[in-house]
Amino acid sequence: MLDLKVTFLGAGNMAEAIIKGILKDEFLCPHKIFVSDIRKERIDYFSDRYKVNVFSDNVGAVKGADVVILSIKPQVINQVIDGIRTTLNSNQIVISIAAGISTKCIEDKIKKKIKVIRIMPNMPALIGQGISAISLGKHVQEKEAKIAYEIFSAIGEVVNIEEKLMDAVTALSGSGPAYVFAFIEALVDAGVELGISREISFKLAVETVKGAVLTVLETGKHPVLLKEKVASPGGTTISALHILEEWGFRSSIISAVRTAAKRSLELSQ
Repeated sequence: MLDLKVTFLGAGNMAEAIIKGILKDEFLCPHKIFVSDIRKERIDYFSDRYKVNVFSDNVGAVKGADVVILSIKPQVINQVIDGIRTTLNSNQIVISIAAGISTKCIEDKIKKKIKVIRIMPNMPALIGQGISAISLGKHVQEKEAKIAYEIFSAIGEVVNIEEKLMDAVTALSGSGPAYVFAFIEALVDAGVELGISREISFKLAVETVKGAVLTVLETGKHPVLLKEKVASPGGTTISALHILEEWGFRSSIISAVRTAAKRSLELSQ
């Protein structure tokens, strides 16, 4: 357990996931965590549920913090930084999980020699099964990087990435769960159309996807090789795969990820 004061600006779902994870791993005590949000119902919820300190103003929450996590939407980051710029100091670590916002952008807005780390977690962090990609700003040293790794390892895996690839990461793993959910939904509807009850179709689809993912992880084999084990010559699977190819299944996924990456880049402008 580290002796750090960690402040979250923004009390959304991802902030809750991180707080839940670090408390579960006993990385910090509740009295070392501070949360700020303009929504009274959210800070009341955090106070009651997690026994952390809450603020309705960002300045009060930032004062004396060792780590400041910007768990906010990219659309409001300018406004939030403007409000805390004079309070921040060069000894603090600023971690941003705002999509599309670069470390340089934040450094320039703060106008101080500040330690900025950019992190892109994803939605499965809500159950401790996420993956977070980390990029370090120019003033960050190994000590600060280690703190960020420890915090975010509480919600899943952590990988280091060049910041120039962060828009691609946002599109792939950040938005990726939504693509998987859409795929599961389509499988469920297909089963219903063929006469299976929605309840059973849902269970079949979810367990199939879960089993396929675990097979990739546990065997370590490339998905192409595993696909070939299912697709027997002249069988049902190869016929279905032919339709997916004919309708551009893979190219649609690739195009979707490319479009999401483009949008992430636009948010940084």
